[in-house]
Amino acid sequence: MIAPQGLSFGDIRMLIEEICRPDVATKVGKVWGLDAEGELQGIWRRTGHPWLWIAMGKSVSENAPRIP
Repeated sequence: MIAPQGLSFGDIRMLIEEICRPDVATKVGKVWGLDAEGELQGIWRRTGHPWLWIAMGKSVSENAPRIP
């Protein structure tokens, strides 16, 4: 689990490429914005990579495990 907090970045796929690998980032579809059904794209749902889910928002920072 990677839980960056307070970051400001343009395209999260750039961060995924840095943390994971470029081949992982290229499989991830569009993140943010709304899809045809009016749902957020790529957040709290399938991203295009079978083992990667993106969770963002206040609930993530509140529920992330605390590392001393």
